[in-house]
Amino acid sequence: MKTIERDKVLDPVCGMTVDPATAAAKTDLNGRTYYFCSNGCRARFEARPDDYLSAGDDSHREHQMIHAGPLSGAPTEIEYTCPMHPEIVQIGPGTCPICGMALEPRVISLEAAEDNSELTDMTHRFLISAALTIPIVVLDMGSMVTDVERFLSPNLNGWFQFALATVVVIWGGYPFFQRAWASIRNVSPNMFTLIAMGTGAAWIYSTLALFFPRLFPISFQGHDAMALLYF
Repeated sequence: MKTIERDKVLDPVCGMTVDPATAAAKTDLNGRTYYFCSNGCRARFEARPDDYLSAGDDSHREHQMIHAGPLSGAPTEIEYTCPMHPEIVQIGPGTCPICGMALEPRVISLEAAEDNSELTDMTHRFLISAALTIPIVVLDMGSMVTDVERFLSPNLNGWFQFALATVVVIWGGYPFFQRAWASIRNVSPNMFTLIAMGTGAAWIYSTLALFFPRLFPISFQGHDAMALLYF
């Protein structure tokens, strides 16, 4: 197999770069070991190995995959790559493990162009989070224009903010925390790491201030309760 990076090889089925030490699957054929990104690729290879080896050496096969599409009998799934890190290639959409950006199809097709699942999901999260954020702003900043405490005690106000903000941060921001965790796991901090740290720290501070106000100095407290500035 042709080495792509140090100690890395190509999956003979999908062409993805695979590290032999962490490969999801491998198989031996004619005294040679082949490594795969998934058990699915290994199963396809073992079912019809000649279809994936008929192109000759790996360098020729890699050229064919990039310029002429998959070989006859090879899987027709769409390959996705990161626009910032083209060495990242996988079958199907996902996110880049290095920068967290959404992967894009290597070759534009009608099927790939119609896949707006990520946009639909993020739009859904944004609209609901925006609707929940408006009352948080009113509850927290309303005292500047009216006497909110006449209608809602500071303690109850804090619980309402906590309930609304928790949905926004945990559910609305879940994709950001997911990508931030991936950046930490891959030792590749990026903008998602920063976003998760900022919003996570703010939510944790306000939650502790609400549940355990005595952990903070008296100077941090308002008239009747802790100031939950970060909700």
